[in-house]
Amino acid sequence: MKPHLVKGYDGGFWPRDKESAEWAAKKKIGSAHEVKESETRNYRFLKKYFGMLNMAFENQEQFQTVETLRKATQVDAGYYDLEGHLDGTYSKIARSIAFGSMSEEEFGKLYSDVLNVILKHFGFGEEFTIELILQFG
Repeated sequence: MKPHLVKGYDGGFWPRDKESAEWAAKKKIGSAHEVKESETRNYRFLKKYFGMLNMAFENQEQFQTVETLRKATQVDAGYYDLEGHLDGTYSKIARSIAFGSMSEEEFGKLYSDVLNVILKHFGFGEEFTIELILQFG
């Protein structure tokens, strides 16, 4: 498990979530740990993205899982790579949204583009958009 830490105003690093707090609680006070640094995605924005997908998923019947909906909307929004097959055909594979694979700026554009795909393909109107903004502002 990789702990997720947030820098506090006191200059120290603190667990960001329950799993990270449980990881930290198992460590002896004063023990030193080497951490591979990588900045994580803006958690609130990531939560907003998946909230949008969950709302769309709950209001449609075409897709069996949120993950298949996520991949389909990303591909339709143009965020995919081509995977070649032995028979000469290609498949569109949704790109990873991991921070190392996609910058925060590109993720923001992805959010907007996927929202447009959802509004276009599922016929959700202004009410869906307003509910989304109110719920995840």
